[in-house]
Amino acid sequence: VRMLGAMVDTTQRRREEEWQKLLVAELQHRVRNLIGMVRSVARLSAPSHRHVDDYVDHLIGRLQAMGRTQSTLTRSPGRSVDLSELVSEELLVHAAQPHQYHVDGPAVALSPHAAEIVTLAIHELATNSIKYGALGDTGYIRIGWTTSQIDGKCWVSLRWQETAPPRKSKPTRKGFGRRLIEERVPYELEGKGSFELHDTGVLVQLEFPLSDAGSILETRS
Repeated sequence: VRMLGAMVDTTQRRREEEWQKLLVAELQHRVRNLIGMVRSVARLSAPSHRHVDDYVDHLIGRLQAMGRTQSTLTRSPGRSVDLSELVSEELLVHAAQPHQYHVDGPAVALSPHAAEIVTLAIHELATNSIKYGALGDTGYIRIGWTTSQIDGKCWVSLRWQETAPPRKSKPTRKGFGRRLIEERVPYELEGKGSFELHDTGVLVQLEFPLSDAGSILETRS
């Protein structure tokens, strides 16, 4: 009985040691990815701002948006992020009122990496909307998404459409948000991103495949 008990204890200890090594490896991977994201955001933010104070304010906002995603992920390690919760939280952070927007779409679980990119995109759209669009005026925003099967993969198609009073002028430079949507989404998520600026508002569409790859940080049953 003592020998059997010792064998069980040793096996359990080895399993726990192996699990701890996997957790450390996953955390290291997550930290490296996060640092890479911060570096990328800082670099992409620089050309969009002419003054240091403006750059710092916008950079802090973007880092805070990334921090909210990390907070969601660490509440339940390795879990996916609900797209509806993500969008609603970003709008709430930007003090958007219920009569200013409508959110609609099926349940979609985003991978941690997709959640980081989409959070930044929604953050930028909401920030710009406060300054130049519907959230800063008497406009309205419709945010919706659908899912479809393409080549055996589930794709998400997300649409952000603003209706606001006509703009007096259009920006002459390509800002961080537009570059993120048109360039980083296709690169990071292997999808598509379009940004159209009309007199009455912005129309943005994001399309990307869902990744169902799990994380070893997921709690075991």
